[in-house]
Amino acid sequence: MLSSLPLSPQRTVPGAALLRRAQPALLVLAAHLGLLWLATQMHALPASTAKPPVPPTVMLALLESAPQPPLPATSPHPAAPVRTVPLRPTPMPHPRQAVAPAPAMVTSADTSSAPSAPSAPSSPTAPASAPEAAAAPVTPAAPMIRPPVITSGVQYLTAPQPVYPAAARRRGDEGEVLLRVLIDAQGGVEQIAMERSSGIASLDQAAREAVRRARFQPYVEQGRALPAYVVVPIKFQLTQ
Repeated sequence: MLSSLPLSPQRTVPGAALLRRAQPALLVLAAHLGLLWLATQMHALPASTAKPPVPPTVMLALLESAPQPPLPATSPHPAAPVRTVPLRPTPMPHPRQAVAPAPAMVTSADTSSAPSAPSAPSSPTAPASAPEAAAAPVTPAAPMIRPPVITSGVQYLTAPQPVYPAAARRRGDEGEVLLRVLIDAQGGVEQIAMERSSGIASLDQAAREAVRRARFQPYVEQGRALPAYVVVPIKFQLTQ
């Protein structure tokens, strides 16, 4: 009867079960070791990080560059007196030069006024009246007479020879140009003005160029050659 009863099995704890039970303790131990390592590193860091006092030197460099701006502020002060210095001598010559325009107008008659000055060196009042006497002959010495307008009576020494523009000839353009020409005392052309246009720019330009190359006989009045205005007609007409 005893042999038929089952035997109670013996409990055997395998190695894996032991590792599972010891795992929490190992984790706690590892955590403590990590904390100890961090504590030692924290104590060692101040020795290596004790170098940050360098930034104050940068601040000192910035502070040293700040006081430099007052230097340019002193430069405009000397510039101000330099500008005021030239302003003082300028008013001095103006009142003295105000007397100069009187002889400037007499420059055309300098030859007549020169001998009158030494004629009265003894009396100081004489030179004051001398310019008044010199101013009188200036007016008749400058007969600014406008050249007379002449329509006939002037002959050509070299007649104008207009060139018919090729484009105007192809188009069949015709017309007459009247030019008002100022002839100098030598018979040369001094000015050319349009008296009446032909209505065609090419014909007007050809007439101007032809008259500019012309040469006139000087206009003589009372035995004296004078400048004169002449109206010159230039006609452009095609021949059949």
